[in-house]
Amino acid sequence: MTKTAQIDKDGTVPNIEVVMNVPNGIEKVEVKATTSDTELSDILAGMGFMNGDGLNLVTADNLSDLFPLPEDGKTSYTFVLGGLASFLTVGEHSFTVKVTDKKGDFASGTLNLKVIDTSAQQ
Repeated sequence: MTKTAQIDKDGTVPNIEVVMNVPNGIEKVEVKATTSDTELSDILAGMGFMNGDGLNLVTADNLSDLFPLPEDGKTSYTFVLGGLASFLTVGEHSFTVKVTDKKGDFASGTLNLKVIDTSAQQ
């Protein structure tokens, strides 16, 4: 699955949800990021989003203040971008999510976000 969305920094952020149904239970939810913004790239790399297979949200306790994290063994998880989009800078950002279940089966998808600022074009 690949989804692309455009976000206007000057407008209302769309409600973007990534729903994961994992009948055999969640083992890992890895998120790997890429971005056109070098400063944001450094921040994401420091958090682990750009290294190897990305950051495993199941064990990323340091992010629990930003959004609810998936729980080991649960059969579903919904990630809501919502207000987190306000942290994204103007440019193109890609988040590839790979969900692995307790049997070792996995599925992945990519969320591409293009952030624009129409107020800067006026």
